[in-house]
Amino acid sequence: MDQVTCNLSNDSSKKRLMEDTQDWQPRTGTTQSRSFRMLAQLTGTEFMQDPDDENLKRSREKFLTEIKSPRYARLRDWHHERSARSLNI
Repeated sequence: MDQVTCNLSNDSSKKRLMEDTQDWQPRTGTTQSRSFRMLAQLTGTEFMQDPDDENLKRSREKFLTEIKSPRYARLRDWHHERSARSLNI
């Protein structure tokens, strides 16, 4: 009876090992690995759509504009000063 229990646990661990190994196999462009799907479920992003090019372009332009702003420069300088002070540089 003990040998039967051992074989069953071996089979389940082999099955889990095979599933984990398959999970890391290279995938084609549209399929996702099981771990990626699990992560999407955990973060609530499994049904998110890819952003369209126009929104992506607008977002990037806004980001680049904000980087050049005086407000950004003040914040950057404050952060560098604060970091240097806390690191005693």
